[in-house]
Amino acid sequence: MGDGELSLAHDHPHNRRSPELPTIGLTDTNVRSRYPKRFDDNGVDVTVDLHGCSVADAVRIIRRTVQQASGRGRARVVVIHGRSGAGESAMRRTIKDELERMIGEGDLARWISHSTQDTAGGRTTLWMPIGPKRNATPIKVRDVVD
Repeated sequence: MGDGELSLAHDHPHNRRSPELPTIGLTDTNVRSRYPKRFDDNGVDVTVDLHGCSVADAVRIIRRTVQQASGRGRARVVVIHGRSGAGESAMRRTIKDELERMIGEGDLARWISHSTQDTAGGRTTLWMPIGPKRNATPIKVRDVVD
């Protein structure tokens, strides 16, 4: 370097960010997963946490989980969908909204007897009619996600 010249490390070609390579942070809210955040089957209850799933993927997961749970004699499916306020629901469709629609329109009536909502906790419990068949084989994520 000559007199009066300043070297700026960020100005070096190797330190410049390429404009054609976007960065995606781990907390980017636009990144969605087709897999539940958590999925547990303890033989009585199935708990599925749908945080991070798209609404379309969540609907498929809910439907398949309920079908599997009913077929294996589980008592309940606890769906953790998160809390959404009236303003948020009005702005965009949420998993909670879609689950309420599925229950209200009878989409799940074949497999569930009733449902209860814990709005403060952001979860809905779907209750299965208890039948004589009980299959102890645990339901796995691969059983409900394509």
